[in-house]
Amino acid sequence: MTTLRTVIPYTPGYVQQLLEVDEQVLVSYVHALGITPQQDDISGNLVFTQSEVDALRRAIHAEQTGLANPITNRMMPTSKVMEADAMTPSDNALLTRHVNTPAQQQPDAGQLSVVVDAVNQVKAGILKDLSQLLDDKLSGLDEVVIELIRSKSDNDSLKQRISLMQDEVEHLKYELGRFKPVQFGFYRKG
Repeated sequence: MTTLRTVIPYTPGYVQQLLEVDEQVLVSYVHALGITPQQDDISGNLVFTQSEVDALRRAIHAEQTGLANPITNRMMPTSKVMEADAMTPSDNALLTRHVNTPAQQQPDAGQLSVVVDAVNQVKAGILKDLSQLLDDKLSGLDEVVIELIRSKSDNDSLKQRISLMQDEVEHLKYELGRFKPVQFGFYRKG
């Protein structure tokens, strides 16, 4: 029995597009932040949760604005930065992993309202697109119905003409049958 997911899974490719980074940069941020993507039960692909994507987004933004570099050294007091410079690379990696391990966070009301607003906007957009598509199809359907009515009336008119012609053919056969040959090329109406 499968359980319902309470979070939206993001594939690594989608996260790369969303954050506008290449695979190597994404992998380095994942390692630096201590994020471990889970394997999706259905597809078997690795997926990120919304909170993991948010942590990656914050780290990338912090690096781009010059506030911190999550891969080499995180934001620390200057005395700690000096101590970190004296550390070995393996110590620095342990410190970075410890500092950046995300705590289990419960979404607050603000985050939920943002998600609800985003879902409502997507829903409104989808409904608008569907409504426009249906309107376009229905306007085309009106033209088809008018053409069908015109074709039906033309068809009924042709059926009446065929009936009249069949009656005329029967009458002409009857008239032709009344003529009897008398001589070569001469006929007499009987």
